[in-house]
Parts: sequence; C-alpha cells; structure tokens
Amino acid sequence: MEERNSVTIKDVEHIGQVKIADEVVAIIANLAAEEIEGVKGIGGIPSSKKNRRNFTKGVSIDIVENEVICDVIIGVDYGIKIKDVAQQVQEKIKSAIETMTGLNVREVNVSITSIHMLK
Repeated sequence: MEERNSVTIKDVEHIGQVKIADEVVAIIANLAAEEIEGVKGIGGIPSSKKNRRNFTKGVSIDIVENEVICDVIIGVDYGIKIKDVAQQVQEKIKSAIETMTGLNVREVNVSITSIHMLK
C-alpha cells in the first residue's frame, strides 16, 4: 500500500491500526464548508464547477499529535455577513472532522479571497 501523509487514530482492540490520510480529512473539511449558505466556492473554484479531483484544493491539513489544524480558502456571496459565514464554516468543519474521524480539531483558519455577485 502506498504511504501517504496520514494519522493513526487507534489500535482497534489489538486487531490492527486505522489510518486516515490527510487528504481524506481535507475532503471532509471541503464538503462541510460547502454546506454553509453564503459560501460560493472553496479554493477559488465555484461549487458548480467542482469535480472530484478538486475536493482538496483550497484546504490545507496539518495533523500534529492527533490534533488537526485546518486552513481553508473560500469565496463568498456578495451581501452576506462575512464574519457570520466564516464562523459557521469553522464550526461545521470542526464538527464534521471530529465526528467522522475522532480526531480533535485545534484550529480552523478561514481566508476569504473572493466575493461573488448573486445573479
């Protein structure tokens, strides 16, 4: 099996190790962020143009001592309260990663790099 950046989350009842690739954590963060109303896209790519190969673009994951630090770049819709959307993104990503992986999330840093006009 190819070795990628990953974290071992536990030794399940001495049956073996469970490893989660950093890329999987990034995909979880990306999908969670896109669920928030007002988020137009992740990493400068509008959601409607995203395909499977871009699910990690705009999300950076660093796992240190089983704690996740997540940096995410988003675009937002014009007219929304940016602070509120950013906070919702932080909370949603933290919850999704912790629920799905069992890892603790130390930080979710959100950078807003674009604003999109509603049509």
